[in-house]
Amino acid sequence: MLGGLTPTFLNLASPGLSDVPGRLMIFLAAAVVVFLVGNALSPETRGAMERESFESSPADIG
Repeated sequence: MLGGLTPTFLNLASPGLSDVPGRLMIFLAAAVVVFLVGNALSPETRGAMERESFESSPADIG
C-alpha cells in the first residue's frame, strides 16, 4: 500500500513541491490509522482464532 499508492496520490494531492512534506505526513498518519483500525477489527489479533480452535478441538471432547 505505502510503496505503490502513496507516491501517486501524494503527487496528485500536492499542488507544489513545497507542499510534499506536509502532505506526506498526512498520508503516513492516515495509513497508520488504517492499519490500527484493521488491527483492532481483525479476530486474529484479539486471540479469537485461538479460542475457536481450542473449543472445537477433538482433544477437548474426550
